[in-house]
Amino acid sequence: MAKKRALIISVAAAIALVVAVLVLTRNDPPFGEASSDDAGEYMQVNLFVEKTLAEEFAPVLPQQIPANATAERYTYRYSSGIDTAFFFDLVLRFDGDDAFSQEYDRLKSLGAAETLQIDEVEYLLFACDSKSVSSYFDDEIYDGLILPFNIAAVDPENRTIEYLTARVQDGGARYDRLTELLMLFESVDN
Repeated sequence: MAKKRALIISVAAAIALVVAVLVLTRNDPPFGEASSDDAGEYMQVNLFVEKTLAEEFAPVLPQQIPANATAERYTYRYSSGIDTAFFFDLVLRFDGDDAFSQEYDRLKSLGAAETLQIDEVEYLLFACDSKSVSSYFDDEIYDGLILPFNIAAVDPENRTIEYLTARVQDGGARYDRLTELLMLFESVDN
């Protein structure tokens, strides 16, 4: 009887160990943090971020940095513990009017939900509704609430386009550039 009980406990412990290993190695989304400010590492992200961008966001971010553009700024942040969040901020300066116009036309063809003109910059809001902006600033935490933001800021005078794409957990990490833009949008609405 004692041997049978020991065998059952051993089998149960082995099964629990296998399940724990499978859960930890599944790693989707991967635990931990990643960051890059190096445009040479653009789109070197984990599978979770790739899948989420493809399935939940309009393809605002370019697949790669175009040959006819220079990255003036690139920021990527990823964080996953209990909640998973990521943030991209890419500013491209295009080499000529044709290259700029071609990218602007690509973005326009995606069908922004809303467009804001603030000074000389046109903001194409693909995912950035007033409820998400309000939730971002309300200091209340709704467990599991995901706030998606997908924005392109088009500056024809300087031939630059800023791409800002983020998946933020309500009450989670805040990103300075995202906060700046959302505050700007709120000031225009008021």
